[in-house]
Amino acid sequence: GPLITMRLAPRIREIPQPVIAAVNGVAAGAGLGIALSCDIRLASDAARFTSVFIKRSLVPDAGVSEILGSLVGLGIASDMAYTGRVYDAEWALAKGLVNNIFAADQLMLKANELAQEISANPPLAVTATKLLMNGHYPDLNKVIETEHRANDPIRGTADQNEAVQAFLGKRPPNFVGR
Repeated sequence: GPLITMRLAPRIREIPQPVIAAVNGVAAGAGLGIALSCDIRLASDAARFTSVFIKRSLVPDAGVSEILGSLVGLGIASDMAYTGRVYDAEWALAKGLVNNIFAADQLMLKANELAQEISANPPLAVTATKLLMNGHYPDLNKVIETEHRANDPIRGTADQNEAVQAFLGKRPPNFVGR
């Protein structure tokens, strides 16, 4: 369920080895959070990124509220969170959301090459470096609890139900503020 998905971000951060995300489609909502929690993000030219939560009358979860701003800055993260726009891979690269873009048929090859390059380094130094790099961030479990509390008063509201129905009906939503 959604709670399991939200818990993936801290679990990825806790893996001792670096984790590479290879995004070859749409990273939306909690899927964006999973990609952001990885140490390095590669994208295909077909990748798309969206903090779609607002379009579903929710606030960012899965650690997105913290990780996104730390990667791209508060202004860009706020733009993504408040609009729910979909951004392409070139935009994501320019903003620092991804590390590199490859053709879709080369993405996994390039991700594997990068993994091989990293794994050729001394394992203890790689693990210690990951701890150091992630040590500058707050505890994602606490961030996710805060996100969950922020979503609580929104869940089940008329606007949240309308967001879901509009999405399913492929029509523009009509929000009423309750």
